[in-house]
Amino acid sequence: MQIANQRVRVERGWRQRSIARARTSFIASKPREGRVMRACRRALIAAGAVETRTLLEWAYPQLKQFECWHYKSIYRAAPRYAVKVGRVWLPR
Repeated sequence: MQIANQRVRVERGWRQRSIARARTSFIASKPREGRVMRACRRALIAAGAVETRTLLEWAYPQLKQFECWHYKSIYRAAPRYAVKVGRVWLPR
């Protein structure tokens, strides 16, 4: 493992195997589905064509008033599963 001052730290024993297994347990470049993406997908499956407000209510059910960054997260997540036509998101 590289350390800031360019020295290499070598782990021995069970920790070495554990670190090696952790590094190979996932592919870092592979796209992942986050919580908001999952909520958008579920809303589109359940309701079909929905407005942005409905997606917000599915992604943030505990809130009554939404901030601007909530809308930005929906606009970032929804295009993976839907196409925006006017004011409505249509499932792909």
